[in-house]
Amino acid sequence: MLRLHNTPALMQQPRSIGEILKASKSLLEGHFEAIAVFGEVGSITYASSGHAYFTLKDANAEIRCVMYRSAVSKSTISIIKGIVLVVHGKISLYEARGEFQMQVQSIALHESVGERNRQLEILKEELRKKGYFERKRKLPTFPRSIALLTSAQGAVVHDMQKVAQKRWRLVRLVLVPTLVQGEGAAENIAANLAFADKLGCDIVVLARGGGSVEDLWAFNERIVAEAIFAMATPVVSAIGHEVDCPLSDFVSDLRAPTPSAAMELLLPDEQEWLLRLDSLHDNLTQRLARKSMQAQHMLQTLRHQLSVFGRHFAFQNEQLALLRKQLDVALQARLHARLQQCRFLQQSIQRGLEHFLVSQQRILAAHISRLHAYKIPIHPKQQQIHACSSQLVLVLAQILQLQKKRLHNLQIALEWYNGSSARQKGWVQLWHKGSLAKLSEIAENETFIISDDSYQAVVKMLRKQRKGESYG
Repeated sequence: MLRLHNTPALMQQPRSIGEILKASKSLLEGHFEAIAVFGEVGSITYASSGHAYFTLKDANAEIRCVMYRSAVSKSTISIIKGIVLVVHGKISLYEARGEFQMQVQSIALHESVGERNRQLEILKEELRKKGYFERKRKLPTFPRSIALLTSAQGAVVHDMQKVAQKRWRLVRLVLVPTLVQGEGAAENIAANLAFADKLGCDIVVLARGGGSVEDLWAFNERIVAEAIFAMATPVVSAIGHEVDCPLSDFVSDLRAPTPSAAMELLLPDEQEWLLRLDSLHDNLTQRLARKSMQAQHMLQTLRHQLSVFGRHFAFQNEQLALLRKQLDVALQARLHARLQQCRFLQQSIQRGLEHFLVSQQRILAAHISRLHAYKIPIHPKQQQIHACSSQLVLVLAQILQLQKKRLHNLQIALEWYNGSSARQKGWVQLWHKGSLAKLSEIAENETFIISDDSYQAVVKMLRKQRKGESYG
């Protein structure tokens, strides 16, 4: 067997890169024609051609893998970052780039990962039936304080603080240092959730940066899910990257694709709100200006109407005073006429009574003379005549007294008709539609005016009933 390193003559002949890579490819494909490799998916890219390019890694190394479209279409497993796969294929060397890669023909879940994912699905179904995934509480639009449950040493907390400072500087961030991976992480997360629930913050954000499935597994534990569901404070789950969906995402009130995105979702944009407030201020100023102009125009209109009404009211007052004077004159004239009629009536009654008495006396004297002429004894009749005469005088006196009483009543009635006297006794005048009226002429729900010497009032007829009827 020849040893090239002992042959100086051969070392003087350099080989081309193509020859070296072709020899290496033949050696690899011949030695690793069919092989199974397991590892965690580090990165994954699906090309437009349908091929899948990804890397498998363990704690010490990684290998590039390619899975052609025909194999991808036959596979029932989605290649996701962080999942542990068992891949079957052959080792090859891509000569154009000199890259070592594995051509994958089929993939399967690693046994340990498959069982763990099965248990996770069972837990998800159990919690779904209990209603853990249904509760989604409304988050405040302007949170005053937010509790951050994440590692104090990682870049996550700094990224979240940076976003918060940029978007809404009024928020207060409270950091609760939390173990987010490794042994005891789930118990620490649950304990810190209970602690953060007592801080009085508006929101609790459970955050962690990207990592493998193993790194994020603490957020799939039952104890964490139950701690989130027991929270009185709304919880936001911001674990890993967009493709990572731990159990905490389903139980929380809101799922954020990344920790930085969580702050963008929770906090309002300060500049946007300032612009909105400026717009609202401008709109309010314009509306107030329009309202002010409308109010001024209305005020001017009311002033004009009030001026017109004042002139009309003054004219009505003048008309009312004139009518009142005319009424007083008419009442005085009517009263004077009635008094003249009463005096004439009284004189007529007195003359009539006197004439009646004289005529009766004459008749009586004639009868007495006639009786004397016939020489009839009249002594017995004289007593009867005197009695009749006395009764007649008494009846005439009673009639005269009755007429005097009627005359007195008429005088009293005339005094009541006197305008000034009537108003002194509390009588008022009723005006309806510009003229004197009676209560019987006014319908219910109509308005009318009552007036005396000094005042007038506008009255509405609520109900009308006849005098003597009971008010029900």
